[in-house]
Amino acid sequence: MPQETDNLILIKRSNVSGATPTLNSLKLGELGINTADGKLFTTTELNSVSSVKTFLNSDDYPYTLNHYYSSVNFKYGNNTVNQIFAGVLGGYNNDISGGGSTVINGEDNDIAGDFCFIGSGVNNKILASGDYSVILGGNNNLISHENTFTIGSNLSSHANNFTYVNNISAQGIMYGDGSGLTNLAAAVAPDTEVRALTANWESTYTTVQSNSATIWDNSLSNQYTHTNFLPLSGGTLIGTILGDLSATGSFYGDGSKLTGIVAGDTEATTLVRSNSGYWESAYSTVTSLSSNWQTTFQASSAYVSSNITGVTNSTAITNMMQITLAGYNALGVNVVPNTLYIIVG
Repeated sequence: MPQETDNLILIKRSNVSGATPTLNSLKLGELGINTADGKLFTTTELNSVSSVKTFLNSDDYPYTLNHYYSSVNFKYGNNTVNQIFAGVLGGYNNDISGGGSTVINGEDNDIAGDFCFIGSGVNNKILASGDYSVILGGNNNLISHENTFTIGSNLSSHANNFTYVNNISAQGIMYGDGSGLTNLAAAVAPDTEVRALTANWESTYTTVQSNSATIWDNSLSNQYTHTNFLPLSGGTLIGTILGDLSATGSFYGDGSKLTGIVAGDTEATTLVRSNSGYWESAYSTVTSLSSNWQTTFQASSAYVSSNITGVTNSTAITNMMQITLAGYNALGVNVVPNTLYIIVG
């Protein structure tokens, strides 16, 4: 009875690690095996060109295919993939627990959200709440909101559906309504395109384009015929203000340009009068605080000295008389000495 070994079919082989067959040692249709490395060889021929092909064993693959998760993991970087349709294609210490998510490269990049992507970088995280999000690169980025796109470093998401960047530079044109733009510098270079696409915006913020609806000119101290404005400082009011002007604070100035203030209108003039020394509510009287004035022109000894010096032959005034000019002229030589005549008409 023949022994069992007589039925063995053995192919060409070598037990030397690293050894590979040559075209002369392996004919078309033959197989060769390296029993030390676990590699299989065969010869192929295409267009009269022959070559030896190698089939690796699973230990030599750079990637691990997980049939249960249908996932791919880069073998040599201590990376982990434990969710379906996910993959780590390179890098070190990258971990994926979100379905359908991918890390291309980098170190310590983690994805817990579904259908997310990290291109590269270090210590970037997409949390489970950040589904459908992307980090292109950079470091120390954190996404915790859906539909988030991040380009840069040290960025954290604050709301869904936003793109986060450190800085933006464009050689072409940026489109949008610009309603959310802040901190635009006055310099021309950074925001030329914004101004060019913004209706009637000049290159500096102190001027207004000639097509602006208010028809201002570029000096701001003048105006066109269709515009009246109140200058905030250093100008002159031109035109007419229609309606009422109201202030909870105070108006300052000399009041020289105010018009239309009625003397009896206490509501309109109370503040002006109260701040003006000795101004009463009616202009026909003189306040009692005005120095030594009376409300009539009748003479009073309290305001006229009884000893007037410098008048010839007069040392005292003993009589005071009101008289018309015609009456005074009619006295002729009969003028009474030491008498003060007050001509009243």
